[in-house]
Amino acid sequence: MRVAIDAGGTFTDVAIIDDAGHLSSHKVLSHPEDPAMGMLHALDESVRVEDASAVVNGTTAGLNAVLARTGARVLVVTTAGFTDVVSIGRAHRVDVWELRYPHPEHLVTPDDICAVDERVLADGTVERPLSVEDLQVVSARIAAEGIRSVAVCLIHATSNPAHERAVRDFLTAEHPGLKISVSHEVAPEVGEFERFSSTIVNAYVATTVGEYLSRVTEGLTSRGYDRPLLVMRSSGGVTSAESAQRRPMQTLLSGPAGGVIGAQAIARHLGRSHLLALDMGGTSLDASVIVDQRLGVRADLDIAGIPVLMPVVDLVTVSAGGGSIAWAQHGALHVGPQSAGGSPGPACYGLGGTQPTVTDANVVLGRLGHSALANDAISLDRHAAVEALGPLAAELGLTVEALAQAIVDITDARMSDALRTLTVRRGHDPRDFAILAFGGAGPLHAAALADELGITSVVVPPAAGVFSAWGMLHAPVRHDLSEPLLVATGDLADADLEEVHARLVATARDLVATDGVDPDAADYIASVDMRYAGQQFSIGVELPVGSPVGAWDKLFRERYERTHGTVAGHPATEFVNARLTAVGPDVGGYAAAEQLPESVATTGTVIHDGHPVEAVLCNRGLLGERSDGPAVVSDPGSTIYVPPGWSAAAGPMGTVLLSRIEERP
Repeated sequence: MRVAIDAGGTFTDVAIIDDAGHLSSHKVLSHPEDPAMGMLHALDESVRVEDASAVVNGTTAGLNAVLARTGARVLVVTTAGFTDVVSIGRAHRVDVWELRYPHPEHLVTPDDICAVDERVLADGTVERPLSVEDLQVVSARIAAEGIRSVAVCLIHATSNPAHERAVRDFLTAEHPGLKISVSHEVAPEVGEFERFSSTIVNAYVATTVGEYLSRVTEGLTSRGYDRPLLVMRSSGGVTSAESAQRRPMQTLLSGPAGGVIGAQAIARHLGRSHLLALDMGGTSLDASVIVDQRLGVRADLDIAGIPVLMPVVDLVTVSAGGGSIAWAQHGALHVGPQSAGGSPGPACYGLGGTQPTVTDANVVLGRLGHSALANDAISLDRHAAVEALGPLAAELGLTVEALAQAIVDITDARMSDALRTLTVRRGHDPRDFAILAFGGAGPLHAAALADELGITSVVVPPAAGVFSAWGMLHAPVRHDLSEPLLVATGDLADADLEEVHARLVATARDLVATDGVDPDAADYIASVDMRYAGQQFSIGVELPVGSPVGAWDKLFRERYERTHGTVAGHPATEFVNARLTAVGPDVGGYAAAEQLPESVATTGTVIHDGHPVEAVLCNRGLLGERSDGPAVVSDPGSTIYVPPGWSAAAGPMGTVLLSRIEERP
């Protein structure tokens, strides 16, 4: 059997598929204070790990270290005269209406940046050799200050990495066990600031992620598991824990990436071209789009103003989850971004929480509370939810029920705006999509979001409550490589471009073989970043390996015009970076929804648009060809709300299909 574990901020999700294709899932509260212990505890509660053929883990250890600033202190080694690169950054304004530009704080201070005398020119020529005396000064500081992680960022190291390698070799010999990140390996791309920033992030999380993966690996071994641990990458594929430790920053979004891979699997299996994937958990909402059954992958990521060069699934994240806390300021109601998390969690959990949350609002409205959560691990207390909302309702002059509806409405509005960012603002008509709703809270809000966007179809996947873990079960081995290629299109020969991609293919074959995949069974996808000469930002285009330069140029121009609308004249173009993605064969064996015990449908009261209505209460196994709303459908790990004007039906592969049956007034 294959086992996948997704450690989130509130719950840790486990999905298991055996060799007969049977699925089982488990959901336990997370241990954010000790993620490795929490992951192993979730396994112990769910499965005999020695029986597993593969264990896949998605972790937020690195992301949490960056957001909470709890990573290791990093010493940066750079070329003399360039110690201000990180401080200067870019003159990029995220919000053009912000009168006072808030300069983002990086992970290192100027005091953490050391200069060494050396100089490599842009063409790779060594102008000044590396100073051994300066390296000795750096080494002494590492020893004196107990530095555990170093980022080596030398100018033009991507043109000639000899000096960066020399620094690494010297420091490795002097300080065995020291974590060393070198920029020409971490982010071999054009852009000094972005390359420096990425290498620092990699070094910052290297100790945290490395220790986490080491502890998990040791824990698995002690439990009788004798295979490599697989780790989910932000780009939507898996790799061995050993490979992940070499570039730990690529695990930053490993949890949400599992959900995107799962969305792509559902799209292919159901034959749906366009899906709008909506993952709403206890802490946040992650949204992504599947277009023509393909997931979107970006070449960079921004974390709290810190740029990171790495392939990552194209997501929009909003701090809107079941644990988001409602509060008032100057008579106005707000929801989030603060979250109650898993401990103490929403008040209705009965674990000590007292602040009103989105989950408490759904309990008051009758959409939750008819059955327990997290595989019956948590019983919901409606009285505690009412008590939590009461003071805020009194402050705003509302009834508890009216406040609960307002909390849900505000949350839905914030989420629908995020979905518009992924569709309308990128040239997609949301009405061409179906919503794929998952996470513990996604199916509760999906129909309301569909109404906001004019969408008439919602798909709830199998194991919706642990769907990111479900997606990890189907993630192939994947490696993404890049190489700088800053050259005018007219100066690049077909043979030169083919040679670059061939070199990347050779490296990729070695990497997939290391992860146990036959290199001949993998797919190798070539792409390049291109731009018009003089521009700063580029666009990625994809063609088969060996395509002529003219074909790349033609495709770029078409893509640019489709993205930006028009181009004045026929300006010259240039290449920026060459890329290659190696993807192993599909895992296959899609896991359908797990079988539910027999039950009987009942009725109960829910509040919809401020009015109490009688709703059918049942579990997913009782759904037939069509059940009209209002209805509350329970599922292991999640709850589906079918409002009036919608219907629910059992779909292929254990899915639940919601359809609008009435036009909105």
